[in-house]
Amino acid sequence: NLRNGTAAVLRTKNIRRAIRAKMLKKRTCSHCGRTGPLSQRSFAYCGGCRQPGVAREHWTRYCSEACQRAHWAAGHKDECPCAKDL
Repeated sequence: NLRNGTAAVLRTKNIRRAIRAKMLKKRTCSHCGRTGPLSQRSFAYCGGCRQPGVAREHWTRYCSEACQRAHWAAGHKDECPCAKDL
């Protein structure tokens, strides 16, 4: 019975780690890599990456407008779904 309890605790810890990692990804800048605290709202995302057919986990996020502009110039314009429609 102790073995079942230990397995349940490990499953719970793994679930919590996965949730934390997902939350942290929403607070990580795609350009500079800066991360925000989990208490902060998620970073703003690229509007073009939010087009239908692009999964939410693949949306590009930015800590600032300056990083978004720099990432666009550094090559995001070549991979962004909105740019492919042009």
